[in-house]
Amino acid sequence: MIRTRIRSVQKALKDDSTDPVPLSDLSGLIDDLRSIHCKPTYVVDVAEIVLDAAIALGDRRVAAKAAVAGYIAHDILHGETSGQKNAFEFALRSRLIENFDDGLPLFRGDRSR
Repeated sequence: MIRTRIRSVQKALKDDSTDPVPLSDLSGLIDDLRSIHCKPTYVVDVAEIVLDAAIALGDRRVAAKAAVAGYIAHDILHGETSGQKNAFEFALRSRLIENFDDGLPLFRGDRSR
């Protein structure tokens, strides 16, 4: 059942002609990938997609969930010894706020840490 849900969300993500995948489905995809011990490289890719969607919709909970999943998967892949900065660190050190100029949500914080 879990793999069926994963495949249906994957298919919806690949199909450009359909409506956008609901954020709840994307959030569930992260949980499902974690439960089947998916490869970290794929988790990083999915976490980027989910994080972007969550930021666009201003959903702090799902944004945090995606950032943490991506951060952990990135660390599993690269570790601290590689010298490569974790691509999700900015999200963990930032706050999701609303940009009052155009109403779009964004992260505010020091991205250089």
